[in-house]
Amino acid sequence: MPVLRKGKEMEEKEVVIRIRHLSKEYRLGVIGRGTLQRDLQSWWARKRGKPDPNQRIGRREYTAKECFYALEDVSFDVHRGERIGVIGANGAGKSTLFKLLARVTAPTEGAIGVKGRISSMLEVGTGFHGELTGRENIYLNGAILGMKRQEIDACIDQIIAFSECEEFIDTPVKRYSSGMYVKLAFAVAAHLNSELLLMDEVLAVGDIVGTAGINKLKQSLKQITEKEKIDFVIVNAENSAEGMGITEKNFKDITSLGVDCITMGNHTWGKKDIFKFIDSPKIIRPANYPEGVVGKGYNIYTCKGKKIAVMNLMGRVDINILTENPFLEAKKIIEKIQNEADMIFIDFHAEATAEKIALGYYLDGKATAIFGTHTHVQTADEKILPNGTAYITDIGMTGPKYSVIGMNIQSSIKRFETALPERYKIAEGDCILNAVAFDIDEKTSKVKEIKRIYMQ
Repeated sequence: MPVLRKGKEMEEKEVVIRIRHLSKEYRLGVIGRGTLQRDLQSWWARKRGKPDPNQRIGRREYTAKECFYALEDVSFDVHRGERIGVIGANGAGKSTLFKLLARVTAPTEGAIGVKGRISSMLEVGTGFHGELTGRENIYLNGAILGMKRQEIDACIDQIIAFSECEEFIDTPVKRYSSGMYVKLAFAVAAHLNSELLLMDEVLAVGDIVGTAGINKLKQSLKQITEKEKIDFVIVNAENSAEGMGITEKNFKDITSLGVDCITMGNHTWGKKDIFKFIDSPKIIRPANYPEGVVGKGYNIYTCKGKKIAVMNLMGRVDINILTENPFLEAKKIIEKIQNEADMIFIDFHAEATAEKIALGYYLDGKATAIFGTHTHVQTADEKILPNGTAYITDIGMTGPKYSVIGMNIQSSIKRFETALPERYKIAEGDCILNAVAFDIDEKTSKVKEIKRIYMQ
């Protein structure tokens, strides 16, 4: 279980956590049967040489001597201001280490010295009670995480606003969606006064096509974010309303899954519903629409102490929509926000491959990452450009696997075969999810690795 350190040498800095020869031993198997009566039954049966009446059929019986060490003789220091990462394979003892630091359990051997207050978040939503309202659970969860009543009182309005659950805050959380539940819990944790910063990866999800695409996102997003340790999620949803625009229901469904930012494209105005929520900080439309168009072309978000700017642009080649020059607009915005944001991510919604590649090199070194959307086919050209910008021509789509970029195969073929208008229909059947994950260097805020994701 290696401990990775980042930053300058800390020899002269104050030690805030000191761990010496830490070990934690666990007994294998079940200790006891859950009640005094069953424990006495088992003891009496063994005493008479009889089978244990509480022993499950086929289960191995462990002796008191059969144990294992989740941690064994671990020692290290953490200095004030230092950032560390604990990595290791499953079962290496990472969770056990954090439980010991949080005083959830006691060590078998060794000592832990802590200077100052520890705020721990071992699992989002720990301590939430389904019968209590969102507001009541804020106080309960805050207390579990180490917050005082006065601290919660001082920031409860900010917590509620951050959770985006204002409408349901006095409703029992058992009626919340899983996304609302997690977001509320994270909102509490986000307002802890913690000096620890963990920042791993940013995820961008390809064009969501119709209800099928949204359902696939519901099925897969949590799995991806847990596996890839994702901290920030960007989703293109301009096709989420059956291939044309986005509705208010689509917007709420997608954001409830823990999505941080929704980008759009040439079908931005496909549904009039969008005017109800276009001013939400969660959604941005192409920045190169003419001046005066409602909505924003970029937003700056805060994620674990980092300022993340997300910009949406639309190409002009073979897209019959009147827009400003995306190259000049991107340059202007970057010059405006470069001192405000630690990272800049750009969704370039464009048809022509050459236009996308050209923008990548045009902004190389100025943007953190540029990823293409619109063509719905994931390209295998992900790379780090010479000056450090991560780039991929198109991240693909989230929608029906057997389709013509998400649409019914036969209706699509008929359009090409006859040259006559044919109403597009969303294809049915199994779905895929396309995405890319960006692994960010915490120190430089540059992309270390860009990874394509394909899920069936």
